[in-house]
Amino acid sequence: MDVCIKVDLKRFEDRIYAEFQQGERDSRTLYVEPRVNGEPCLLPSDIKAKIQYDKPDNKTINREAAIRDNRVVIPITEQMCTTEGICNCKISFYTDTQFQQDGTITQGITVLKTSLFKIRIKGGMIDEAHIVSSDEFSDLLAALQRVDKVINDFTILNEEYTVITEECIQATADLRSLESDVTRTEASRVTSETARSFAEALRNEADKQRESAEKKRQEAETQRNSKMNTLITRSETVLTNTETACLETQNAVTDSYMAVLDITTRRDNGEFTGLQGPTGPTGATGPQGPQGIQGQTGQRGPTGERGDTGVIVPANSMFAFAGDEDGNLYVCFGDDITPPQFEVDVSGNIYYIIPDA
Repeated sequence: MDVCIKVDLKRFEDRIYAEFQQGERDSRTLYVEPRVNGEPCLLPSDIKAKIQYDKPDNKTINREAAIRDNRVVIPITEQMCTTEGICNCKISFYTDTQFQQDGTITQGITVLKTSLFKIRIKGGMIDEAHIVSSDEFSDLLAALQRVDKVINDFTILNEEYTVITEECIQATADLRSLESDVTRTEASRVTSETARSFAEALRNEADKQRESAEKKRQEAETQRNSKMNTLITRSETVLTNTETACLETQNAVTDSYMAVLDITTRRDNGEFTGLQGPTGPTGATGPQGPQGIQGQTGQRGPTGERGDTGVIVPANSMFAFAGDEDGNLYVCFGDDITPPQFEVDVSGNIYYIIPDA
């Protein structure tokens, strides 16, 4: 049957807590309930336990022990019962393997240990020659395997850490290069923005100058159109007056021609010829007198007001002169006649060149 004992963590009691028979082989289990000064000791859920079992022949057993219902469960193995005598037991409570910040391993952190408690192995009927006692290091072997695994994992982690470190260094260099590129790009952007603002100001100024020039051009165009319209109106008026004067002149010429023809006819008919009188005697020729002294040229009189437009009726056409308020002189004539020709001398006199008949 299984055995349950209570062991105080703070006090040592020199007594036999349990007895087992030499030669037992996994037949019973020892349950150890920890106490502190006689009171139950509640074990945390993350606590683990291991036992150290020293046999009378100085052989030692180290192995893990389970914890159930706040009790340490110790199966009694064959090696624990090989040697007759008093066995000293000790239970250690610890946490899982941990790592420090620098990567070193802290194994089996001990939280607390029990005081020694004694177990007696009574001699039995089995021949001791057939019983071989040895150290049992199953717990140590398992721990070494765990250590090997941890070291292997740590090596892998260290390699990964080295790769990550190199990647971080490269990322830092890339980041610095990117920051430098961003700085240069920002400087280029500022320069471009300044140039764009300057170009925009120049364009605005050019637009203002263009608008001003366009306004002046429109004003000049309006003035030119106004002057042109005024000149056209005046020219049309002069042309109308000229046509009227030409018609009146033609009528006057016709009347004059008829009058001359009537007078000529009447003269030829002798209406103006009287009786011829007697011829008188020829008188004596008198002496020629001396030539007189030429007098001084008098001062030029003031210029008179501009007269009305003159009308000249040549033998083959008619034209007229017209002047504007700026003092310009224009010649107006019909579209179906040859333009008249003029000459101007050094004194400003204008001469009309009479065309050949």
